[in-house]
Amino acid sequence: MSQNTEALNIDTDDESVFTKVGMLFKNARESKNITIQQASQELHIRQLYIGAIEAGDISALPGHVYKVGFIKTYARFLNLDSTQILKDLNLQEEITPSYSSFNYSIPVEQQKRPTLKIILGATTLLFIGGVTLYVSNNMSNVHEEAVSSKDFIDHNVISTQSVTSSPSQNLSPSTGVTTTPDEVTTTISTTPSSTPAVEPRATSAPFEDTTVKILAVKDAWVQVTDETGKAIFVRLMRAGESYTVPATGTHHLNTGNGAGVKLSIDDKTSATLGEEGKVLRGISLNLEDVKKLIND
Repeated sequence: MSQNTEALNIDTDDESVFTKVGMLFKNARESKNITIQQASQELHIRQLYIGAIEAGDISALPGHVYKVGFIKTYARFLNLDSTQILKDLNLQEEITPSYSSFNYSIPVEQQKRPTLKIILGATTLLFIGGVTLYVSNNMSNVHEEAVSSKDFIDHNVISTQSVTSSPSQNLSPSTGVTTTPDEVTTTISTTPSSTPAVEPRATSAPFEDTTVKILAVKDAWVQVTDETGKAIFVRLMRAGESYTVPATGTHHLNTGNGAGVKLSIDDKTSATLGEEGKVLRGISLNLEDVKKLIND
């Protein structure tokens, strides 16, 4: 590069060469009826630099790379021999710089392969990272399952708040544990029940209590809705469980097993509401309607 720099220190002889080359560019442009402005727009080279090339003022061009690039591009645009022009301007060496003298040697210490300690350390870090990611994912799944289980339990607790065990079932035959009327007793029998439910006889004696209860004599799905049709109680009632219908409001009963459900007021009980496995909907739980059902 120092040789090119010296060549660009314009002396008398250099000025003659640069001027001739500049006139060559200018004549070629004018012969094609192209203005400097048009050439500038076509080549994306500032008019200032095109004017400098035609004036032979090569020193006005910015840097060696731009000198070569602008002159070569402008020459090809005007169909001139760019290689010969660069040679005349002593700029040809800047076109194809020689890299034969460059030394890309790498220090010996950097050419060594990784030591066993480095390999083991990297492997250990990868293993620890994988284990951490695996444990983190598992803990996330466990947390989600725990939250889902809690929501399910809370829903069932709300649904069974008003479910009480039947007075006749205070003593569980399978466990011998006595329960209070406010407790819910769910008995899982390991043997099929062969004793049919006893159908209490209807009575026309006056009703002392005004509370309507739903009694499950067999396992049955039960739903109680209010006057808006919203379900206020939904669950699978087991044999022996009961549900107290709210005293205020209008309520209706839906069940998936008519033979598994009875209605009661005080100690008076109706017959089962339907046949085994029969779906019943819209049964009125109004006090007077239940009384008629019991007396019929």
